[in-house]
Amino acid sequence: MEIHEYCTLMANTLIKKNDPFGLAIADYWKKPNQRAIQLFINGKKEPSMLASYFFRSFAKMNKPERIALQLSKGKILDVGAAAGCHSIILYKRGLDVTSLDNSAHACKVMQERGLEKVVHAHIENYNEEKYDTILLLMNGFGIAGLEENLPGFMAHLKSLLKRGGHILGDSTDISYYHQSHKTTSNAHKSDYVGDVNFKIKYKDHETAIPWTYPNIATIEKAAKACNMKMQLITQVASGGFLVRLS
Repeated sequence: MEIHEYCTLMANTLIKKNDPFGLAIADYWKKPNQRAIQLFINGKKEPSMLASYFFRSFAKMNKPERIALQLSKGKILDVGAAAGCHSIILYKRGLDVTSLDNSAHACKVMQERGLEKVVHAHIENYNEEKYDTILLLMNGFGIAGLEENLPGFMAHLKSLLKRGGHILGDSTDISYYHQSHKTTSNAHKSDYVGDVNFKIKYKDHETAIPWTYPNIATIEKAAKACNMKMQLITQVASGGFLVRLS
């Protein structure tokens, strides 16, 4: 599975006035199309992705995602919800789910798809309620931007948990990527192997963001820094894995 299949690159980290993912989601919702979203990692062009990826059914999701949805309980916050593919599954099961995204385009699509609790905000600026489950799917830890930001990012998420609540998030160990691509460009001057620079282009819209792919040990270290416990739930051959923080 390609690296971008583990990365929502959700609009949580995109500049509001330049939102290629949100625009692609809105276009696809209006009229399903196969226009590609172009991705560049550390300056190297990667396989393109389609907006249909954000509208996947449960059957088309990977193992970490499916398990996370099965483990979701109580009042749920879906962070970086995009077109709401995870939220809709939970909503149709009768669960209380809030879908949060920083893209106005994506939020409008989720509302039109029937989701009742949609929040247009950046997660780091959101502290309105507390939840039993917080979802960080499709490499949601990357919303932190860089590895050095993970402890603070997790501490904020912890503040949004009810007593006994948990965070379910997936990531990918991308050490194989650096071994095969030999890329060293990092405009953000990070020494962590999981930190990359992404450029996203759709039509005439583009933006660049830092994104982190923390491995299991890195997530556990950041969790300990904010007095949380990490449990590895599942791991797949492609390097993807799901963890629970509590």
